[in-house]
Amino acid sequence: MTTTGVAVGKAGLFTAYAVSLAFLNGFLNFMLIPRFDFIGASWATLIAEGVMLSAGIMVLKPVVGLPSGGAALRAVGCALIASLPLILSPAHVSVNLFVSAVFYATLIIWGRGVTPEGIEAACSLLKPFYRQSRGN
Repeated sequence: MTTTGVAVGKAGLFTAYAVSLAFLNGFLNFMLIPRFDFIGASWATLIAEGVMLSAGIMVLKPVVGLPSGGAALRAVGCALIASLPLILSPAHVSVNLFVSAVFYATLIIWGRGVTPEGIEAACSLLKPFYRQSRGN
């Protein structure tokens, strides 16, 4: 999101957000770590990043357009469902990551979270590698 902000000429604004985020994270760490230890640090980071995400969305939505509520909710739902193997499976983390990635891609495509144009754009990125591996 920060890269997009820089690309659309909002570098100064996102720098200010990053500085504010550092102060917010430090304050939350100061408040939460003594009582909750490393879990407090995790919560502080989650809260600070959530604030940054919300601020970034508010700034970027009018400029670049972001998915509508329905598409965004489908993508979030797919991510939550796909994270279940990471949380619930006792398998090795690399197996769980692979299963979750395949599961997420399947859910996104099946749930129309990506447009045909998006799939075509992703395939066009892979074409040079495909040609190279075939020896063309």
